[in-house]
Amino acid sequence: AMSADPVRSPSAAIALDISPDCATVVIDRELAVQALKQLIDNALKYSSPRMRIRISATQADDIISIAVRDEGPGLNEIEQRKIFDKFYRGRQKEAGVQGTGMGLAIAKEIVEAHGGSISVESNVGEGSRFTIALRTGTQPMPVRQ
Repeated sequence: AMSADPVRSPSAAIALDISPDCATVVIDRELAVQALKQLIDNALKYSSPRMRIRISATQADDIISIAVRDEGPGLNEIEQRKIFDKFYRGRQKEAGVQGTGMGLAIAKEIVEAHGGSISVESNVGEGSRFTIALRTGTQPMPVRQ
């Protein structure tokens, strides 16, 4: 696996762990960047400067998994069920974190339009891991309008 030195952002250190063996995924580049940007932006919003964000990409059979892991406040079970709903902000909105509650809903729409899935694993006080799973291949998935 390729590991890069942490990238310093104003909010956190970002570490990359990208498997060099990952196959190609055919996806709209701009939309893929937008979906991943939503996950990274969220991780940065909920992380303090001393916390690390890890971005990884791995392959199992014909599925590529791209994960963004943070060390933020984490999500309870109710938040995990609703986190991809439009306009849902969770309990952190009271903490003054800016946002509209649309970022993760947009990421979900993009990923699902490309035949993939998006999920979250989280524990309160331990951070969250958001994972995008996409099928490998050379033919693009039809994009639903």
